[in-house]
Amino acid sequence: MKPKGLLRAAGRALPALGPALPALLLTAAPGAAQAPVQAPPASRPIARMDVRKEIAKIAVLVRKALYGKEGKPFPLKGYKARLVIQIHTKKGIFDVEAVQEFQSPDSIRTEVKEKGLHILRGFDGKHYWQVAPGGPVKNLKQREYKQDRATVQKEIRLAGQVLRLFQVDRILTQLKDPSPPWTETIRIPWKGKLAPRVCLVAEGEIPYFPFYRKQDYKGPARIRIWVDRETGEPRRVLVWPTFAHSEAAVYIHGETLVLSDFRPVAEGKLRVPTNFRLQVTSPRTGRLSSVLIVDLKSLEVNPSFPKGRFSPDAAKEFARKAKK
Repeated sequence: MKPKGLLRAAGRALPALGPALPALLLTAAPGAAQAPVQAPPASRPIARMDVRKEIAKIAVLVRKALYGKEGKPFPLKGYKARLVIQIHTKKGIFDVEAVQEFQSPDSIRTEVKEKGLHILRGFDGKHYWQVAPGGPVKNLKQREYKQDRATVQKEIRLAGQVLRLFQVDRILTQLKDPSPPWTETIRIPWKGKLAPRVCLVAEGEIPYFPFYRKQDYKGPARIRIWVDRETGEPRRVLVWPTFAHSEAAVYIHGETLVLSDFRPVAEGKLRVPTNFRLQVTSPRTGRLSSVLIVDLKSLEVNPSFPKGRFSPDAAKEFARKAKK
């Protein structure tokens, strides 16, 4: 029996790929019990604080960490990245290498290598497609390719998620109905090991978030962001649909992301996390069922893609070259 989340490609099973993102329970194995979601403490925030001003201060701290003291934020519209992804499930560990190109809002092209299998798939705004070396470009609109099409859709949503996580300061300044910020100590990857870090925590509502699993959910989300008080780097993000109210529902329907190993890109104009972990919780048991770990090996932001780069016709060129 093949693990859930695998898709068919060129006659073989291939782990579903997304610019995967991070997990909360770094030391927990799949199947381990979840830690409870803690509500924002009512007593810790300063009395009569101006909530928006305090969150704005956190955003400034993040901005200095991401762009430098003299740096200026700039919009991210796309990227090209080389990724190494490790998927941990009860069925085993799967390793995937990928090169992904993304142009906002929804043009994507992902080249995947896994155990000798080489495949390219994407979407150009109109057509979902997939091709193997030497093979024809398949249009994924037919029912038989429903799973492959869903995988591309996941990759699109997660690519948009990646751009958001690269600019957490923008999320902070756009929060609606924010809770008073508070401080909290969490254990995170730090200089090659797990270490306690004191974080400033902000929470509020955002109009939309591209969830990894909830493809059909288009409503608002609640997001909680942990920012390292010393470095200003975003360390953890917990986001859930606003219909989830109980602690159990938040973890079952939400996604927890851990960000680490920040490094400069774009000629030093931006620092981004190069390690992501995504926690996936089983809706049946409420327990951690799988973890995706992504190492970002290289990144080019706002690249100039040639016209038609994401089209099925461009995929034909890949099929010819990859066959050689």
